[in-house]
Amino acid sequence: MFHIHLGLDGLAKTMVITSYVLWFFALAFMVVQGFRQKSYGMPPFAITSMLGVCLICCVGPWIEPSLFYPKDHLAVVWCWRGWAMLMLLLFFQYLVWGKHYPYRILEFKKHFYLIAFGSLFSSIVMAWTFINFYQDYYVNSTCALFAVLPMSIGYFGTLYTRPKLRGLSVTVAWSLTIGTALLYGGTVLGGMDASYPKHIETGYHFIYALFLITVVLNVAYSIMLTRRRHELHEDYDHKITLRRLHGFDLERASPVL
Repeated sequence: MFHIHLGLDGLAKTMVITSYVLWFFALAFMVVQGFRQKSYGMPPFAITSMLGVCLICCVGPWIEPSLFYPKDHLAVVWCWRGWAMLMLLLFFQYLVWGKHYPYRILEFKKHFYLIAFGSLFSSIVMAWTFINFYQDYYVNSTCALFAVLPMSIGYFGTLYTRPKLRGLSVTVAWSLTIGTALLYGGTVLGGMDASYPKHIETGYHFIYALFLITVVLNVAYSIMLTRRRHELHEDYDHKITLRRLHGFDLERASPVL
């Protein structure tokens, strides 16, 4: 998502723009739901990784800014600033409510803030170093490698560690999945040399594999979350039915949507 593909035309450009809209919607929905449910809608390491990438994209350590987007293109600049603000809100939600979640490793809770800020600092340094080192080659894979892929992997852990899937949304999951697939599809259709200049000689096998693995993981997580949410609803309806049969008062609380 570092690249905006300003030179794309037709279907590829439409796919990329749609993916940006879906990602922005998903992050905004995630933030709103997080405040409503007093939770956070993204795995912790994914929050710090993606926030680090967003902050770097807003500041920019690169030698050739044209590899990402022209600095005078205000629409793209404000797009990344908007993403950075949403990620800051997600990080805030994690700091406020993340410590109260159950952890299998007690040291995580004991050193919660140290781990949170240390992870953010490490993510920034890692992405910054990667960009400066590779420049023309895998520069646009930074977000996919250090943010989207860790997020896709981390979500599987949240499926079975979050009480009642608190903070997780099926709508967000599918929005991120479709948005990611459209972005990567638009990248391939629009010409890989535009996003990864000077890399024609060595090929794009690493990039193709990275794209495919990320999309497959996103699809798998979205399907599993949809099924888990359905199971929770069925379990809730079953309990309500039992209470009605036994004449108990019904609880007013509804399952988390």
